[in-house]
Order: sequence, then C-alpha cells, then structure tokens
Amino acid sequence: MILSSSSFNSWPSSSLPSVGVAILTIFIGYILFEIGFFFHYHRNLIPFANQICPTRPPAPYRDYRDVGERVKLLSRIIDRRLEAHYHLTKSTQEVVSASEVLYNFIESWFCKKKVDDIKYTRFSEQLDITTLGVGLCPPLSLSSYSFGGTSNITDDDGFTSSSNDSLPQLVNNKNVQKNTASLRRDNMDEFLSWAFFGVDCATVESDTNMNEALGQFYTILQSKAGLQFEPGKNTHFIPRWFTFERVQSLYRPFGVYAAMALMQFTANCVLYIMGFRQYTCERGLRYWHRSAIRQQQQYSPFLFFHGIAPGGHVPYLPMVMLGLLRGKDLVIEISSSLKTSPYLILFALMLYRRKILCMEFWKLFINTLTRIK
Repeated sequence: MILSSSSFNSWPSSSLPSVGVAILTIFIGYILFEIGFFFHYHRNLIPFANQICPTRPPAPYRDYRDVGERVKLLSRIIDRRLEAHYHLTKSTQEVVSASEVLYNFIESWFCKKKVDDIKYTRFSEQLDITTLGVGLCPPLSLSSYSFGGTSNITDDDGFTSSSNDSLPQLVNNKNVQKNTASLRRDNMDEFLSWAFFGVDCATVESDTNMNEALGQFYTILQSKAGLQFEPGKNTHFIPRWFTFERVQSLYRPFGVYAAMALMQFTANCVLYIMGFRQYTCERGLRYWHRSAIRQQQQYSPFLFFHGIAPGGHVPYLPMVMLGLLRGKDLVIEISSSLKTSPYLILFALMLYRRKILCMEFWKLFINTLTRIK
C-alpha cells in the first residue's frame, strides 16, 4: 500500500491522542508498573536482603586475619576509648573510673528492657541521640573537646599495661560493681562473638581457636579496666547485632530509585570527564582514582573517604571540585602530616557537622582563615 502526501493531509486530526489522553496513558502505565514493583520489592528484594547466615564468618580482617590476634584489636579499642573520654572530660574534672567508662560503652551496644514482655526494637528504629547513650554518640561540648595529648596512644598492639592509672578514679567503687553486675557473661559472649568474629555464640563455642580467643577477651577487660562479669545471662539485655537483624524496610516509589540511579550515573560521568577512572579491588571494593599531573608530583596524594549518601557521589562533587582538584595556590599545609584546602574543610563541616572529627576540622578551618588574612 502506497500513501501519497495528500493522504497524510487528509488524515483525521481527531484520531491523534490529545495531550491529556497521552498524560493519562503514561500515568496509568506508571501506576501499573509501580504495583508490580511493589510486589517485587516485598516478595523478592527484601527476602534477598534478609538472607542471614550467623554461622558463616565474614570476609577476613585486613590486619587481624588470625582469630587469635583479635585480642589485640580489643586492646586498641579500649585504649582509644579511654583516651577519648579523658580528653572529652578533662576540662570538667569529671571523676570517673576506667571501669565505668568501658562498661557504659559496652552497654550502649545492648538494648535494655525493663520487663521481659517488651518487644525488642531494632537499632534502626531507635536511631536517636537520646537513645544511643554515651557509648555510640556521646553529647559533645566544643569548649571541652580537644585532641591535645593524644600522641600517647599509638598503634602498638602490646596489651600488658593498664590504662586505669591515666584516668581519674571513681570515689565510690561500689557504684561500678553495681553497674557491672547488670551485663553477665553469656550476654558478653553473644556480643563479643558477633563483634569480633561475625558469627553467633554457638559457632564460637564449637571452634577451638575462637573459643580460646573469647576467653582472652575477658582477661584484657579485667586487666585494663577491672571489668568482671558474673556467670549466667541477663534476659533484659539484647545485643545489637546489626548484621544479624532483619532489614526493617521502608517502601519508596520506583521513581525515587530511578532518580537516585540517574544522579549516580551523572556523578560517574562527571568524575570520568575530570579524569578519574573506576577500579575494583579483589574483594569488591570500588574506588575512583586520578593520576597526578607532573606539576603536582611534589604533593602528597589525597585519599578521600566518604560516607553513604543519596545519589552516590553527587553530594561530594563540590568537595572534589572545589577542594581536592584546586591548584596549589589554594592548597595549604595545616600540619606536618595534612595538606588540604579550606574549601574542603568547609564542605566537610556542612556534611558532617555532627561528627566528632568536625570539631577538629572547625578549629583547623578557623586557623586557616586567620593565616590567609
């Protein structure tokens, strides 16, 4: 069949869909697609995310691949926690012992129930400053916060010395004993098995090396902070097993995921245009890298760690373009080991204003502006 140009001119205009009909058709199609995505989300995606295997250990640790060396990691955590508390409270002259500091930190990783019939609330459902307690997110005061004197803490893995002498002592040590009686040995076994081995307590007990390392943990807790835990289990405490808890999902329309994917694709294109190339490590970690030009060979490389944000790298592009990629005239030396830009510090403050590190960033930023003026 051959149509002439006159045939198109005589085509009835009423047969063409109007704008309203086209929009309605697209809307109905999207609603039908959204309904299908809703069922796919709950029947396939969420069950896939909740495939939990508490008996299979996670990927090997980078520094402590041998489970017998995990006690060194616990020792380093204890030292840093005590040192951080000391510098947070030294201006207020708060009287506290190492035992209470560490116990409060450990207890903050448990959900405490006053009665047994209260339903356990997932950590993701109680993400609030008043709920986290002193261990995960302690209230900070800018006037009392300082990093001064933290050079005493090193990366030495030795753990024969005690940290009790470096902190003020509690006037009445009976209060410490009263608090430490709350968590018991079985509670700690459950938490330490997850925290340092990534498996449940039953798996640790069946493994000779893990079980031996678990016993060494209590030796460190007693020698460094005087913490002892009575046998048994306190049913009012449930450890916060982040990787063992089922995902508490919040459904969002498919358009939200499509928008996030578009933002991530745009950010990847921008990074590629700026000269970055994406690489993938053997264990699946992906990163972007841009080789330095000859004029910048004398500068130390930047290693930029960032958090999780909607749209991939989109929120961090201003930090990259205005901070990391600026010329050497804006790159100044903050300390003997850190070279950065005031723009980078400013954007870090905007995105991480609630992080502990931002307080140090803020002081560095003020000093930077003072020297520039």
